[in-house]
Amino acid sequence: LDADPKDFKDVKALVVDPTCSGSGMIGRVDYLIREFGGGSKASSRIEGIAKFQKQILMHALSFPSAERVVYSTCSVHRQENEDVVKYVLEQNPHFRLRMALENWPRRGINSEKDKKGGAMKEVDGSHERYNMRNCVRTDPVGDLTTGFFVAVFERTGPEPEKISRGLVKSEAAKMRINASKVGKIRKLDFSAGANPRSKKQKRSRKSKRVK
Repeated sequence: LDADPKDFKDVKALVVDPTCSGSGMIGRVDYLIREFGGGSKASSRIEGIAKFQKQILMHALSFPSAERVVYSTCSVHRQENEDVVKYVLEQNPHFRLRMALENWPRRGINSEKDKKGGAMKEVDGSHERYNMRNCVRTDPVGDLTTGFFVAVFERTGPEPEKISRGLVKSEAAKMRINASKVGKIRKLDFSAGANPRSKKQKRSRKSKRVK
């Protein structure tokens, strides 16, 4: 988060692999139980991690020339995966989800919790920009591998080149303004007689003419 996007104007692709719960990592069950406990403690801890994940992903999408950003976790929790992606897409209308690993069978989940009953319900994923089926999931049991999640963000507009040109133009405009200010100051200095040497030269010329 300390990296200033303005210092990396030419970066076109970023990989965001933030801190996560590690819930998809095989052989870490004992560690996860000690670290997160259970019930409300586990839930609040995951919420805190998800908040950081949203911040760092939002930061990555703010790089002016970024064309694609890959978001990846080794978590199986929806709060750290689809929920983070959905939130970030809502805040960044110039990005959409691009299909990742098209031939992989296990995809992202287009679902959310019903606030009233707490049950899972299917939501509309027909809009390609929000369709979590573009994302990839793996399951430690079903796929016999580490559980992880991958989403690919793709810029749809404004074009990165236009943004870069805009930044260059703004910098050039600042330089012109500064140069004009310096020129005005110099003119004011000379008109106000701030150069004593020029006065002496004029006086010497006048004295020569009188002689």
